[in-house]
Amino acid sequence: MSDSARARVNIAVFASGEGTNFARLVEAAQCGALGSVDVALLVSDKPGCGAVTIAKERGIPVYAQTHKEAGGRDAFEQMAHRVMSERSIAFAVLAGYMRIVGQTLLASVPMINIHPSYLPAHKGLDAIGQALCDGSPYTGVTVHRVDASLDGGEILQQVRIPIFAGDDRATLQARIQQVEHWLLPAVVRDLVLLSEFCGR
Repeated sequence: MSDSARARVNIAVFASGEGTNFARLVEAAQCGALGSVDVALLVSDKPGCGAVTIAKERGIPVYAQTHKEAGGRDAFEQMAHRVMSERSIAFAVLAGYMRIVGQTLLASVPMINIHPSYLPAHKGLDAIGQALCDGSPYTGVTVHRVDASLDGGEILQQVRIPIFAGDDRATLQARIQQVEHWLLPAVVRDLVLLSEFCGR
């Protein structure tokens, strides 16, 4: 079946930061590189972050509130769930979303996450700093399913990235982002082509 004949698949992206991975997903969707995928919603817990700015510039609907403004994590997640339902979101991509996902969202739609390490090493916050501090010979990028554990869901794709003697946070982060920007769109496209999230 051609991409043009496929039913469109709406995805939501969750982001808390600059939004570089979000921007790559949007660009890939708009040029047809994600097949039948439409980036239909940005969800953010940081209303002033770069990802929100990008979404507004590209005309993508946004739900953005701090947890405090929403009345706590549960209230935030309930509203995010409601907005995703209204937009027929098939699955969600965590792309620099700096919050642990609770049961409300875990039960709403399937989710994948991109993490800047070669999991299971360097889970959680500041994975790049962890890799630099412990003298690891390599780190990486991992895309995995999201479950109730911290960066512990089923691994979908990984790329190993060497750490060189002269690396600092900036140089290592730049190489990690180069990989993230092609790996995440590739995984999203493959999941939809395999109908992983269709019909849920």
